[in-house]
This record gives sequence, structure tokens and C-alpha cells, in this order.
Amino acid sequence: MLSRFKNRNLSRLPNRRQTGIYQTVQKWMAILEAQGRGAERNLRMVEDYQITNVSEKVARIIVSYTDYVNRVVWHKNL
Repeated sequence: MLSRFKNRNLSRLPNRRQTGIYQTVQKWMAILEAQGRGAERNLRMVEDYQITNVSEKVARIIVSYTDYVNRVVWHKNL
């Protein structure tokens, strides 16, 4: 996943280098690239993400809002 962001050209964003955001993002990326996996993690895993089926739960939540979005945002009568 990090490879997607590593290949992005952040310099094309306007005024990012002057504001210091560019350097901050570069530091964050270096920390994430050095981050160990599994038991070798440097950063503590958030407890909510330690469960095995978190992606299934997130997908279920998103799907559960489909009717609401269709009704409220798109004004569809189902």
C-alpha cells in the first residue's frame, strides 16, 4: 500500500514545500517504511483494528448506509 504513495510526485502540489507540509509527509513516510510487521511493530496497533474481521465489519457498515444515502443524498424513492 505504501508503494502507491511513495511513487507520487508531491512536489507538483502548490506551495507545499514552503509550508513545511512536504517535509512532514516525507518524515511520516520514512517512519511507515521503517515500521516492522507483526510482533516487530514499533507503533502500537489500535485495539479496534486487532480483531480478525475488521474489514468485514467496515464493509457491513458501509453497505448499511446505502439506503440512507440513496434516500437523503440522491432523493431516490426506494
